[in-house]
Amino acid sequence: MVDLFRTRKWDLVTPRGFYYLISGIMLVIGLFALFTRGLNLGIDFKGGGSVTYTVEGRLPSDKGPTIIKEVRGALEEAGIRSEVQISPGSGASGDQVLVRTRLADVPEEEQYELLSKQIAETITPAVTTAVEKHAPGTPAPTVEGQETVGPTISRELLTNGIFAVILGTLLILGWIWLRYNIGGFGLRYSIASVIALLHDLIIMVGAIALLGVQVNSPFIAALLTVLGYSIHDTIVIFDRIRENMRLRKGRTFAETVNISLLETLARSVNTVLTLMLTLIALYVLGGPTLREFILAMLIGVTVGAFSSIFVASQLLVSWSKKEQKEMLPFGAETPAAAPQPAMAGAVASS
Repeated sequence: MVDLFRTRKWDLVTPRGFYYLISGIMLVIGLFALFTRGLNLGIDFKGGGSVTYTVEGRLPSDKGPTIIKEVRGALEEAGIRSEVQISPGSGASGDQVLVRTRLADVPEEEQYELLSKQIAETITPAVTTAVEKHAPGTPAPTVEGQETVGPTISRELLTNGIFAVILGTLLILGWIWLRYNIGGFGLRYSIASVIALLHDLIIMVGAIALLGVQVNSPFIAALLTVLGYSIHDTIVIFDRIRENMRLRKGRTFAETVNISLLETLARSVNTVLTLMLTLIALYVLGGPTLREFILAMLIGVTVGAFSSIFVASQLLVSWSKKEQKEMLPFGAETPAAAPQPAMAGAVASS
């Protein structure tokens, strides 16, 4: 791997106030969007209905995304929020089309009747039209089954998702505390890393609220994945800082952090670019059912890479003692120790 950053004489630590300003602006925007717009909770959290259609035979594999797009478009025109999936049937059975819809805020005992009405008037015609258009000669799809998802299940999913995020954050804090508790500084490392994680969470959730993207249970998976990615990137940098504190005696703590960042920057940039290119390809080619999840991942990975370099590590420097913050000019040698004064009473040689 070509390392374009290790030998650079860049000062990444001194302008940390500017990094904090950028983070602060993103946090304010994210919190504002979260409290004013709120999250666009989907079927998994709000409840809704689902209906499964069976198609006799197989649908053309290259027409699947188009069928899904047209069915969703027709339902949106009718004011119905939906998720549409196509899955291959097992054995000799034909393909299946799964449509999940948001139901209006009506009493639970009336939801099944409302779903039946939507199926008869809107959903079945939309699915039938799309299948006949892109798979000519295929018999009309038949309803295999329908069901409603009540608010009790939705509340349970939301509670479990929040608990999973909180538990993961607490476990990360404890593990880093133990791992870096050398010289009693484990608490600083753990708090800095958790602050960076909360920074990532707030900005990621705020961006999703700002964009109005529908949030379902896969969004919780995206949150946990981003937390794992972000903390892994932070730990790589923290390990290098700890190693350089032992190998580069005489450097200030700020300069040690700066050197460590330059030595790990190539790894961080290469990792995030590789992952982002993959996510972009999936977003463009992966179909509409994956886009909400992929978009959340793209936002989270970008913010996580920023926080590992420009938040977590910089917080360690800001927390260090005043005399440790002052940096030598980068690349300068550590000043040699001053010579000891001559002993009193020494006799000059004749």
